[in-house]
Amino acid sequence: MSMIAAVLQEFDNEAGTTRRVLERVPADKLAWKPHPKSMSLGDLALHIAGSPAVICGWAAEDETTFSGQTPPTPKSTAEILAAHDAGVKTVKEKLTSIGDEGLNDDAQVGARARHRDEPLDSPPRPAVGLPASARRAGAVDLRPERRREPFCCAHVATSWNAELSPSLA
Repeated sequence: MSMIAAVLQEFDNEAGTTRRVLERVPADKLAWKPHPKSMSLGDLALHIAGSPAVICGWAAEDETTFSGQTPPTPKSTAEILAAHDAGVKTVKEKLTSIGDEGLNDDAQVGARARHRDEPLDSPPRPAVGLPASARRAGAVDLRPERRREPFCCAHVATSWNAELSPSLA
């Protein structure tokens, strides 16, 4: 089995699981936020639905330009699922076009990224999509003292239970 075939097989498994989760996003709670500064449930679901295609696009392109646009807000669960299905199709097409040769190409210096015509520090192409710890030092600073606000998973879970499922609170 080729490397791309193995990656696609694993991607199909993960895409199926992701789709099942996205199918369960309640349409009447798309605007719900666990905190005023948080993304809404609908925005987060749409972000998850579209992320694989965006990341795969970075790997397939020589240069990526970030426009700074605000992503659209989904109006329904069907819209989120349509974005997911389109993203899955895009990933399969791009990975197939990259092929095993593209995965093994050590000669690629790296993808370039720009935000509003300003060059960004770009990791080597094989590192796109990997955690910051796997990339060169300083690519992303996740140290707790650098975060703007503390994040508490217990607060989010409590908010979720109280607002979306009052019977669980």
